Amino acid sequence: MRTNKLFIFLLLAFFLTEWLPENAGGETPPALKKPRPEIALPEIMSWTTYDVGSSGYVQAAAIGDAFTRKKGIKLRVLPAGTDISRAMPLKMGVADFSLAGIGCYFAWQGIHDFASFEWGPQQLRQVWQVLPNGMPAATAADAQIKTPRHLKGKRVAWIPGNPSINIAHEAFMAFAGYTWNDVQKVIFPSFGSAGKGLIENTNDVMMCTGTSAFLYELEASRRGLYWPEFPASDKEGWARLSKVAPYFFPDLIAEGPGIAKDHPRELPNYAYPALVCYPNKDENVVYALAKAIYETYDVYKNVNLSMKGWEMKKAIRPPGMVPYHKGSIRFFMEVGVWSRELDEWNNKALESEKEIMNAWAKAKKEAIEKRVPAKDFSKSWMRSRGVTVD
Repeated sequence: MRTNKLFIFLLLAFFLTEWLPENAGGETPPALKKPRPEIALPEIMSWTTYDVGSSGYVQAAAIGDAFTRKKGIKLRVLPAGTDISRAMPLKMGVADFSLAGIGCYFAWQGIHDFASFEWGPQQLRQVWQVLPNGMPAATAADAQIKTPRHLKGKRVAWIPGNPSINIAHEAFMAFAGYTWNDVQKVIFPSFGSAGKGLIENTNDVMMCTGTSAFLYELEASRRGLYWPEFPASDKEGWARLSKVAPYFFPDLIAEGPGIAKDHPRELPNYAYPALVCYPNKDENVVYALAKAIYETYDVYKNVNLSMKGWEMKKAIRPPGMVPYHKGSIRFFMEVGVWSRELDEWNNKALESEKEIMNAWAKAKKEAIEKRVPAKDFSKSWMRSRGVTVD
């Protein structure tokens, strides 16, 4: 009898502790819940970025400081001066991620520096994108460029070996229906010299971030600073611009030199920088990284004006630079910012990637069979992608 009572007692205890919480439909008592393990980032991560002193480098350093203080994670920032030198460590597995500019789009498309047999289209994935205070056309006020239509006949900078600037200028002209034949192309050896040209009256137009340091000097100079607007309502103008540079989108900018908070300007913008990796990067690691960027935002957001571009609800929007990584998508879905519009954009980007990769494989095979010189192949490939070749 005593044995039967003991058996019934043990059976009842098993029922209450094992079966009831999972099948009774109620909330599991806290003492019985199994805590979900926190997905951890590696103790040390490495990111490639722009040179020391650049906005990209400063932003990476600010994120790294926040990670160390709040997550106990050390971030090694690897500065590099070119798109190739930023991409190579990522490709070779030496770096975990790259905080890149428009170069990641060029790499994804396999154009410009990446239009070579050694590179070609890279299947990059975006972890996060940063939204700057515009990537517009800064003009000297005395040049009287009130709208993009007033670009005709003006002096527009051309920097050899800098497609990000040259293509942007071509896109701004396309908005008004112009080409390089309608303006004065002025060649400058570097971005810095072209910006200085606005102040010294050897240049009238320059694409830059809306918070570039030289803009404050231009604003205070005799020439002054003026931002011609690119209204979103001008659908035809934006269609022409997007054909040249599809990564731009219309934005409303309310901060920065030459812009009054009570009088925001409709200006072009695109993500800069974008944090990217390859699709084989562990999904859990990417998820944890996106989460860490989100959770430490309050720590780094006031380092400088550019850090506000990391705000998730502001920055995670279409279009992106390249398709998003599955780990980031999982996190964005979890916090409710992954929209139907983003999902549609991402799916289209993935389909476009397949077409690019197939076209590249075919073009490369034919070029090798016909023994086409590397330089000729690069130009031919870019023309096939609708890219203007110097």
